[in-house]
Amino acid sequence: MQKEGYLFVDHRNSPGVEGLPKVFETSSFTCSHCHGQVLMNPHRARMRGLCPGCRSVLCDRCEAIRAVTLKCKTMDQIIEETLSAVQKQAGLGSPSILLP
Repeated sequence: MQKEGYLFVDHRNSPGVEGLPKVFETSSFTCSHCHGQVLMNPHRARMRGLCPGCRSVLCDRCEAIRAVTLKCKTMDQIIEETLSAVQKQAGLGSPSILLP
């Protein structure tokens, strides 16, 4: 599932930051492969990478990895595999570590 968001920065009532606009707004999304937050550049000319495995938009880094390996590996899968490995290693019914 693709998680989308929105960023709105308003510096009209402050000195702001030199070189940046007083008002900036853009959409954002969460990359399903790394859970990184990506701000959409409204002036971007090339398409975002789409993963055919999880049907999600990817950040540039994860798209480059997916293009080379041709594998879909979401962060949810990585977390599940890690917790399963810890359970097997510890021989316990519940995970002995907590991941954020």
